[in-house]
Amino acid sequence: MNKKLWLWLLCCWMICCNLLAQDFESYLEDNAEILGDDDLSHLYDELLFLWENPIDLNHCKEEDLQELFMLTPQEKEALLDYLRRYRPLDTVAELLLVKGWTALSLQKVRAFVCVSEADKAEDRHHTPDIGAWQVKQKLNYRIGEGVRDSAYRGSILSHSYQLSYRQHQHLRAAFCFDKDEGEVWGDHSGGYVEIGKYKALQQLILGDYRAYFGQGLVFSGALFGGKSHAGTSLLNRNKVFRAQNSYAESNYLRGIAALVDAPALPSAKKASVAICAAWQRIDCNLKDSVFSSIKTDGKHAYEKDMNKRKNVWQLTSALRYESMHEQFQWAVNGLFYHFSHAWMPEWQAYNSYYFRGNMGANFSVDWRWRWKQCFLGGEYALDHNGQKAFIMHLNTKPHGDVNLFASLRRFQRAYQAPFAMTFSEKSMVSNEEGLFLSADFRMLQH
Repeated sequence: MNKKLWLWLLCCWMICCNLLAQDFESYLEDNAEILGDDDLSHLYDELLFLWENPIDLNHCKEEDLQELFMLTPQEKEALLDYLRRYRPLDTVAELLLVKGWTALSLQKVRAFVCVSEADKAEDRHHTPDIGAWQVKQKLNYRIGEGVRDSAYRGSILSHSYQLSYRQHQHLRAAFCFDKDEGEVWGDHSGGYVEIGKYKALQQLILGDYRAYFGQGLVFSGALFGGKSHAGTSLLNRNKVFRAQNSYAESNYLRGIAALVDAPALPSAKKASVAICAAWQRIDCNLKDSVFSSIKTDGKHAYEKDMNKRKNVWQLTSALRYESMHEQFQWAVNGLFYHFSHAWMPEWQAYNSYYFRGNMGANFSVDWRWRWKQCFLGGEYALDHNGQKAFIMHLNTKPHGDVNLFASLRRFQRAYQAPFAMTFSEKSMVSNEEGLFLSADFRMLQH
């Protein structure tokens, strides 16, 4: 009888693990077709970290819930209101009682949250935590020619390593090494050390990271900020800085970033200051002391690729002050960037207004306002030439399975912001003026 009980418990545990893994995989599948390879890699890393470090709903703060970027702003606000009223929770299934939540809402976060016993909150802080190490190794061996250049006669073996360490939310560190086909060992390496939640310090990163300032007009991740496939992501209050430990050899910053509490206005709940500085070499098509484009695939198997490897310095610095009120938030953003060589794209009709030169700057004011199930936000920006850009978003959720979004973008054609978020990959915001409408209907659940 005892043996049967253990077998039954084991089967239940395996079924639960399988369901959580399916939630993880289904979220990746939903985004695989609309995200580029780099953005999908970043999404996987963020989901994996949340899966390995679930948020404790009985002890989390408002800032912790911002990690659940898969939720809409309305779902986050409803969850926060429910936790304030009814904490402590007994099971994660209680989230079905959150106003406006459906079974789909629970499915999106079930793998990334947990519920602990409320009376053990104090003991938790006195329990020594020595942290956890993790090592990953990946080997790839190409079978057949595929799309490989027929003249290539080098190794068809690629391998990479990742080493990570974490100690609750106070310390995280990670390092990675990657070698693609035909490359010498050590072609790419990166990593970071992250310290968080100590007195006025909310977050400190040394190493590789991505930064998100404003709502898309100034600073969204890194150079070529990817595409904003889902409008609701622009109104989500995501983390300003995200540590980066990926095999991707582009689309990140390398340097230092800090987020600290700041003096707040009398009418504000709190305020924060985010500051970062990055200096790194990037791959460019450099000729006669100017470069026409940036190489982002990270491949260095041929001599022509080696000549483009890390041949231009990129310096980036940014500052953000954010003030948060009860239903309203606003922020001021500033960005400065400099390249060691001038960026001069070959002139074409579509890129006649692209950035040209070796330095530039952007400034903006962004805001976000909530009223019941409606979220309204926007951003007004200037570049170093005085060119203006404006964006406004409206998001409403009239029903738990219906999500409506509208975004109006207006740019002066010469507005230059190479670090801004775009709708299409490798594009610039000056090419994307107009009205964007989207509707998300979830009528059938499976």
